[in-house]
Amino acid sequence: MERKNKKSFYYDIVFLLKNGKDLLAFGRLRSISLYKEKERYDIWGIATIVSVERRKGYGKELMKAIKNFIEKNKKTSIGFCGEKNSGFYEKCGFNILKNGQKHFVYVDESDKSHYEQGDVIYKKGSDNLIDLLLKDNNLVLRHYIPPW
Repeated sequence: MERKNKKSFYYDIVFLLKNGKDLLAFGRLRSISLYKEKERYDIWGIATIVSVERRKGYGKELMKAIKNFIEKNKKTSIGFCGEKNSGFYEKCGFNILKNGQKHFVYVDESDKSHYEQGDVIYKKGSDNLIDLLLKDNNLVLRHYIPPW
């Protein structure tokens, strides 16, 4: 299993919402490998979703572009969020897995496992990973990138 440099954003897909020179919102998709025993799933991690100003529709417009890109490429995409933000992502067309972060464990360089709490936003891809998550409440997937 390959451990990627957690500080490297070189291969991330970055989304920028701009008005002329003004940056209004940004976000990214990061390539992540998840492991169920020896089975590997390559997904996109939805990360760093930021709107410069709230309640202007910038975040929603950004998420619409990200959602369209994900759907066009048919790749499973997963992001972590607090329960208070789940409604926003749901309005943007993403599905929510309540308390879904329990399914993901980050394994650091010293093989120590780290668990987080919160919801998971997702879009299904063609790999059936989401179906596995929805069927098995005890399924745990390992990854070697700090929560993206």
